[in-house]
Amino acid sequence: MVDQQADDRTAESRHGGGLIAPRLGGEAPSRMDLLRDWCRRRPVMCILLGFGLLVAGGVLFLTATGQRSVGIAVLFALVAAFIGAVGLLLLNEPIASYVRPRPTSGRNFGALGLVIAFLVVGLAIRVESPTLAIVGIVFVLLSLLALNAWLLAKSEVRHSLLLGAGQVLLIGAPLLMWIGDGVDRWSIFAVIPWVLGLVLFKIGLPRWIDEELAERRRMVVIDSILAVGLGVALLYWAAQSFNEGAVLFGLALPIVGLSALGIALARYELSAIGAAIPLLAGLGLVLYGAVRTHRLIELAILTAIVSVVVAAIGAWFVFRGEALIAVLLLGFVIGWVLVDRDVSGADDPFPGADLTFLAVGDSYISGEGAARFFPGTNIVGPNGNQCRRAPTAYPYLVAERLEAGLIFLACSGARTTDMDNAGDIPASFPDVAGNEDQLQRLLAVDGLRVADLDAVFVSVGGNDVGFGAIIKACLLPQSCAVPDRTERWLQNAAEVGPVLTETYRTLKGVVGEDTPIIAMPYPIIVRTDDRCDLAIDNDEVAFVEAFTSALNDEVEQSAAAAGINFFPGSIDAFDDRLLCDDDPATNFFHLGPTEGPIADTVLPTNWVHGTLHPRASGHELIADRLASDTTPSTGFLVSLLAATADGEPANPAPTEPAADGESAAPEYEELPDAEWIEERLYETAADLVPPVALLLIGGLLAAFGLIKTGRLGFLNPSNN
Repeated sequence: MVDQQADDRTAESRHGGGLIAPRLGGEAPSRMDLLRDWCRRRPVMCILLGFGLLVAGGVLFLTATGQRSVGIAVLFALVAAFIGAVGLLLLNEPIASYVRPRPTSGRNFGALGLVIAFLVVGLAIRVESPTLAIVGIVFVLLSLLALNAWLLAKSEVRHSLLLGAGQVLLIGAPLLMWIGDGVDRWSIFAVIPWVLGLVLFKIGLPRWIDEELAERRRMVVIDSILAVGLGVALLYWAAQSFNEGAVLFGLALPIVGLSALGIALARYELSAIGAAIPLLAGLGLVLYGAVRTHRLIELAILTAIVSVVVAAIGAWFVFRGEALIAVLLLGFVIGWVLVDRDVSGADDPFPGADLTFLAVGDSYISGEGAARFFPGTNIVGPNGNQCRRAPTAYPYLVAERLEAGLIFLACSGARTTDMDNAGDIPASFPDVAGNEDQLQRLLAVDGLRVADLDAVFVSVGGNDVGFGAIIKACLLPQSCAVPDRTERWLQNAAEVGPVLTETYRTLKGVVGEDTPIIAMPYPIIVRTDDRCDLAIDNDEVAFVEAFTSALNDEVEQSAAAAGINFFPGSIDAFDDRLLCDDDPATNFFHLGPTEGPIADTVLPTNWVHGTLHPRASGHELIADRLASDTTPSTGFLVSLLAATADGEPANPAPTEPAADGESAAPEYEELPDAEWIEERLYETAADLVPPVALLLIGGLLAAFGLIKTGRLGFLNPSNN
């Protein structure tokens, strides 16, 4: 019996590989061996510890999504992935020990577990339950571990079959995504068979190499380098040609190549001195890659983050944890997007109150940037509604403080045309504001006499002059402060006045002369003397401040021309909590999941909507200046309402008479911002391809040299 167990272990070490590879024989016991022995003697404790680490990793992932600092968020995510991988490593040993003498049970459990997992995940998506999604992902992981143990124990399972199946999936999945119009909608889920293909490939390849070790490992190293090189070339070409197929295969080939390279390198034995060569070469490549990255990004902190993350990814191809981490990340994404982030209750804090306020306009008044929104206003996909009205928005806070009713019609992305000419989101469901223009919706409110409104807040104009495009451009590594572009943006901001004036006059004509209307300018979120390590350089800081100031000047002049109130207090409301301060009033890079079909909610492009928008604390600062929460009966709105009650005019007299005939058309130049930003994005990607490749390969070589020197032996794929 002892001899048989020894033979089993020798067979394992011979075949190696899988999700978690076994130890090669003939070496002194490592920390991993001691851990395995402990798991064999105390399987229950090992399982509990493994599950505990999985849970801890999930909690850290969720914590990472709430961090303002990109560096801290990435650090949390890396630590979470590492902890989750170690948890799976612990779970692998008791599962493998159980399956080894009874391989059929591993096959049956793995196959049944995958079926159950997909059913549970499907149900979780249908009922939008993150808890069920997490349960389903756990079943996926445990099933993969069981199947892995079965395949390692069953020598008659042909590795050529595993390799073939893996290669079919690795090639077919990107083709499916390409045919399905890139990563649009349901084709995104082709990543699932692709990950499965990677797992099968990683299980079959070690056995194939070990049949003719010397010759085949050399062949795999050469083929892997060619695959990585071809992938890099495809990515570089894709950045020039905008070819989606080249992007997909350019991403897939390096991952497969690096996975195979990690497996092949693990089969080379090196002395401590010999191991120093790839270690030093890898560190040199990482350093050179970081220098080249810094030339593009120019911000030290962002360069450090990118370099560390990419090099760590390269290292994981040696540590052989990329398949497990891919499943963990996929599970995290599915669970994260299913978390219910709606708030309970209506968007009117005091229906039927003596006072009633109206809030119309864009994202800076709707509450974009919050963590939670009113039901039905954060939905992507067909029949979506992305108005994102939040209970943390300043109109809602003010209504709460004054115990007033609120007609909340503001919508993220709204332009002046959405006020009276078109719906913000025409395809959205009719029971949630957003499918028709805001003033038309106002007139349809049941039981409302528009003349009975006590105050109106309006914030609009930013989207007319490309504020959304400017946000995207300024978040790219390359500076958005391109002279010819910024000059036209600033000129547009300075020329939006006529259309703003007409919008204010239209609003005034609907609600009446005797209703106070307050034009809300945009808060300054960064000043020229505000310096920090965020991914925005000095020229961009100066431009953002100048753009916001120019837009606010037009808001003020248009308010005066139309004869409505202007609230200057919001302009400098954030001065003590600017973007680069310790506790800013504005989000920098903000991730916020959405609701809707899972094919749309899992797309990361739908998560960044709250970037460079006020946080809940920022809306509180504005609300404090309108109606103080600490000093009753003070604030701009409170004073205005009191003056109106005393018989003073609700609005100032207009400084310009209304023009006869058609409303003034916008005089500003419409820029093809989307195309320009896409070109800049691809240019940046093309420039980043070589340094990222250097960082990946450098991280891989450094990790290979490190484990062959005897350091981090517990992560050595030949040990675990």
